[in-house]
Amino acid sequence: MGELTGVRTQVRRLAPALRNSSAGNWLASGWLLLSRFELFAILVYHYHRLKIESGGAMKILLTQDVEKLGKAGDIKTVADGYARNFLIPRGMGVLATEGAMTQAKLQGKAEAKRQQLAEEEAASLAEILWQLTLTFKAKAGEKNRLYGSITSSDIVEALERETGRAFDKRKVQLKGAIRELGVHQVPIKLMTDVIPEITVVVEREE
Repeated sequence: MGELTGVRTQVRRLAPALRNSSAGNWLASGWLLLSRFELFAILVYHYHRLKIESGGAMKILLTQDVEKLGKAGDIKTVADGYARNFLIPRGMGVLATEGAMTQAKLQGKAEAKRQQLAEEEAASLAEILWQLTLTFKAKAGEKNRLYGSITSSDIVEALERETGRAFDKRKVQLKGAIRELGVHQVPIKLMTDVIPEITVVVEREE
């Protein structure tokens, strides 16, 4: 109840500034479809745009991605109230002081280095996986249908045994468990654009 009262208070405070804005008509007809937080976020966003147009702005260094505003590391000019009452208290941004920007640059360089190392490691592992063949033995009927199945967990266990590395089974891009004898190509998603395929051979267990 206290949260709702707080939202109502903020809406009453912001509404006069928005009444004649382009957002006003849309909000008047659509607000019932929104949650309390969504409505407040939209009101604050448009209010801060009006404040910038009339002065009273400050520069903020975003510490995380903010929808419709920017990504972490961006420096944005926003209304004082939007920064002090919304972005900063929620840990979404800090004042763009010289020290904060220097720290952000250092963090950005460290992140870029980490990303580069991750990409190099993924590329190296991908070369290994492209050449890898995993062989499973399974009982099957006359039409080569398995009595059981080969699952992502089975493949991860074999991958870890063969490579000595840990794998998350969510990286195994199986559309469904393997239920037939034969040769199957299974994609392993190491990164968004690094998806080697391993060869999985399922042989009849005598």
